[in-house]
Amino acid sequence: DDIILRELVEIDGTYLSRPANLGRATVRGLELDAKLNLRRFGPALPATDIRANLAFNDSHVDFLPGPHNRLADQTRMTANVGFDHRLQKPPLAFGGTFGYRTGGFIRSSLAQLAYTGPRRSLDFYAAYRFSPKVMLRLSAANLLARDFHRVDAYAAGGRTLELTSLHEQYRRFGA
Repeated sequence: DDIILRELVEIDGTYLSRPANLGRATVRGLELDAKLNLRRFGPALPATDIRANLAFNDSHVDFLPGPHNRLADQTRMTANVGFDHRLQKPPLAFGGTFGYRTGGFIRSSLAQLAYTGPRRSLDFYAAYRFSPKVMLRLSAANLLARDFHRVDAYAAGGRTLELTSLHEQYRRFGA
C-alpha cells in the first residue's frame, strides 16, 4: 500500500515532478541459482567452479494504466554466468563473470514513460596468496564498457517532452 510514485503537476505554468504516496503494487519474482564443480563429471577435469544465476521479476502498479505499469527501475530479467578456478601451486585463484540485464519500458507515473536499454558486463579477477595473511588481488570490471540509453517521455497539458540520455560506461581496474 501507498507505494511512492512520481507525479507530474503544473504550478503556475511550471511543471514539477515530485514523489507521492499513490496506489498499490503486486510484485512477483523467480530466481534460480546453480553452482557445480567440473570434477563432479570426471577426475581428469579441472577443479573449476561454474556458477549461474537467472532471475525473472514482474510487478503491477494498480494506480497506473497499462501497459508497462511496473515498479520504477525494476529489471525484468537478469542472467549471470561465471567461473572460479584455484591452483595449489602456485597459490593462485582466478575467475570471471558475464552479466546481462534486460531493458524495456516502464510507466513510472501517469505522465511519464521511460525506456532503458539492456546492459551487459564482463568482469575478471586474479588473486595470488603470498602467505596466509598476504594476498594480491587484481580485478578488471565492466570490460565491455557498453554505454546504454535511457529515454524519458513526459506528457502533460497536451504537450510531450522527450529526454534522451546516454549513460557512459567505463572499464575499472583495481589492485
